[in-house]
Amino acid sequence: MATNVPTASPAQPPYKRVQQKSDFDCAWACIAALTCKTIEEVKKVAIDYGRIPEHGPYWFHDDALLAKVLVPLGWTASIWRSSETYTDIEHNIAICLTDYSDETELGRAVLFVRTPSSPGAKTGDCCVIDPAFWIDAKDHVRRDLKDFKMPWYIGVTRLATVKTQGK
Repeated sequence: MATNVPTASPAQPPYKRVQQKSDFDCAWACIAALTCKTIEEVKKVAIDYGRIPEHGPYWFHDDALLAKVLVPLGWTASIWRSSETYTDIEHNIAICLTDYSDETELGRAVLFVRTPSSPGAKTGDCCVIDPAFWIDAKDHVRRDLKDFKMPWYIGVTRLATVKTQGK
């Protein structure tokens, strides 16, 4: 399985942006960017493992659904956690909600990535890779996150490879 490896270069994002194709596949686009898959491949995993309908409504904001989609792709996910600013995000990689409405409890997904300044550090180069198709190209990768609101996030971590003796 091919996976992206984060780079420390501030000139380009650590993962290749995948643009969402509809108003409702932003989470799949974030997972596709993270796993070097297409949105269609991620949605197929969501159908097979997350049991979403092939056609029809589903709610991607369900953290259990996102975890079910990420695990077969080699990643694990936390539950939703709140954040006042990007500095509150405890993980180096997270799927975050932006444009969030407290009234509807809906938002759209973006991919947050922190390249630590040193191993284990909680500081470093941070960016948001935004899959939205309607935003300006200059906002596809955001590095100035001071005023960029992401009140909810799910931390994402690469699964450790389990090796059994003799195999």
